[in-house]
Amino acid sequence: MQPKHARPLAVFILALLLLFGFLSLAQADPGAVNEIIPSDRKVDWSPGVQGGIPEVPIVKVVTDPPYNAVPNDGVDDRAAIQDAINDAYAAGGGAVFLPAGTYDIKSRTATDGALVLKSGVVIRGEGADRTKIQFDLSAYSEDVAGFKVLAYNYSNFTPVTGGYTKGSTSITVADPSYFSVGDYAEMEMENDNRISNEDWALNAVGEVVKIVGINGNELILEKPLNYGYDAARNPQIRRMAVVHDAGIERVYLTRLDSGPGQLIFFYNVANVWVREVESYKVLNSHVYAHAAYQCEIRDSYFHEAWGYGSGGQGYGVNLVKHVTNCLVENNIFRYLRHAMVVQVGASGNVFSYNYSFDRQSNLTDVSVHGHFPSYNLFEGNIVQEIDSSDYWGANGPGNTFFRTCVQAEGIELMNDSDDQNVVGNVLGDASPNIISEDSTIDGTLKHGNYELGAVQWDPTISDHNLPASYYLNQTPAFYAYQNMAWPSTGSDINTNQATCMNPARERWDNGTLIPHPFYLRNTLSGNDVVLDWVHRYEYNSYEVWRSTEPYFAPGDANATRIANNVQPPAVGDGASYTDAGAVSQGVSYYYRIRGINGSTTSNPSNERGLFIQPLTPGTP
Repeated sequence: MQPKHARPLAVFILALLLLFGFLSLAQADPGAVNEIIPSDRKVDWSPGVQGGIPEVPIVKVVTDPPYNAVPNDGVDDRAAIQDAINDAYAAGGGAVFLPAGTYDIKSRTATDGALVLKSGVVIRGEGADRTKIQFDLSAYSEDVAGFKVLAYNYSNFTPVTGGYTKGSTSITVADPSYFSVGDYAEMEMENDNRISNEDWALNAVGEVVKIVGINGNELILEKPLNYGYDAARNPQIRRMAVVHDAGIERVYLTRLDSGPGQLIFFYNVANVWVREVESYKVLNSHVYAHAAYQCEIRDSYFHEAWGYGSGGQGYGVNLVKHVTNCLVENNIFRYLRHAMVVQVGASGNVFSYNYSFDRQSNLTDVSVHGHFPSYNLFEGNIVQEIDSSDYWGANGPGNTFFRTCVQAEGIELMNDSDDQNVVGNVLGDASPNIISEDSTIDGTLKHGNYELGAVQWDPTISDHNLPASYYLNQTPAFYAYQNMAWPSTGSDINTNQATCMNPARERWDNGTLIPHPFYLRNTLSGNDVVLDWVHRYEYNSYEVWRSTEPYFAPGDANATRIANNVQPPAVGDGASYTDAGAVSQGVSYYYRIRGINGSTTSNPSNERGLFIQPLTPGTP
């Protein structure tokens, strides 16, 4: 062993994602955020795709042989796109790329799905303003989804015999032979007399779990249970197959005919996503999810429908039976029956920083829709009306409305929907834009809400300091991308509901419906730093900036432009640049890129850092 004073210089290299990254990873330790709302009235809100939505490499291009799709020709492109999806899946996954143009889908792959997406496969266009997929399914009278993302393979149910308390991370089952480590499973129990027993809402209370260990009859769960279960209502669990790690991004979707169906249909899925999509006109839901786990719908624009009647028409994002821990964030919703819906036992989901306006027939745009959805968080949204519950009977406890700005008709609590949390919201100066409860309601926690001309505090709660968030622990990257201070809504920020602002509303006001972040990343290759980012088609070249100081801006005195004409790829959206030898210089470097189009320069990207720390000899 060498003596300590003779140890060689140790160099530690850490790739840092700094504050300005455009990823939804700034999630809080729930144990650190207990202000105002007690822990028994909320859950571990850590929603969305685990690890953040990845940039999946392109493996198939639908206009290339053997697919040979031809955009803009009016011919049915379904077979070409579906073949590319199937081949990408067979190859182990990857992105199926649709270059700019309009693609027509006039037939169906499955009885209830025009295009069928599979595990590990991503549909990606050049952007919602450049790649359009239009569905004309007028040949069919039954429900047909535009994108069907579905698995349907179950074990038998087995009774859950213990461990089924809220927050538990292990349960015991009568027969563990149905399960293996890594399986997803659906847990549920019978309805009680508070929950109406429609045939599509039996066993409404339930959730999706992932099994990460098995010890005899004990199943170890990846995340704590959202619900506490009642032995008298016969809790049970079954293994379920899922479609996982699939996504739809950077496309425009529309349904040309007015037939029934959803544009995107998620059924038994895990870690799937919708990102940077514009979705226009559908009869039922733009995005529908059933028994989904850790899904994410973000940075998109959903608007208008072919119908707005009862029975599920004209919905934006609709999270139904047993959807668990999904994230609906930073979207714009316009002219829908209900923009954001959660129902039939869905739990642990987060709807955050969305903007919903221009309602159809002045119906509620946020609908906590009954059959006992519980512990769902609505944070930082700007909406016109919130109802809990508005139709199908009681909602469960813990649905939380926080730092949301309600601009028209207030928050209505109805139909035995007890133990809701209403904290730090901004409403109006007079009825109807107030918080109202019917005679069936009990146990509402109301604190720090602006209504009737003043902030109203619960006199039994001494804490008047609103937490910034109940699921984030730092400024989310989409706020930094738009250079907006966070939090931007809440009764401690701005009590004028007419001027409430979040990034989604700012984009609408500025006419920029879909954000175009670069998602800059860095990896190491020997002594080189390899930067890669998403090519945005409005730019024809890129410049790369480097600094020894974090939080720099291009053009700062401490910043150097190390490349000024980086060309985008000939095909696809994966741009890159290599800073050769940067590691060997022994200096901590930070990087940003900007897009260039003639005299137009983009805002700088998020910042990535190469942090090199020489250790003092003798330091362990």
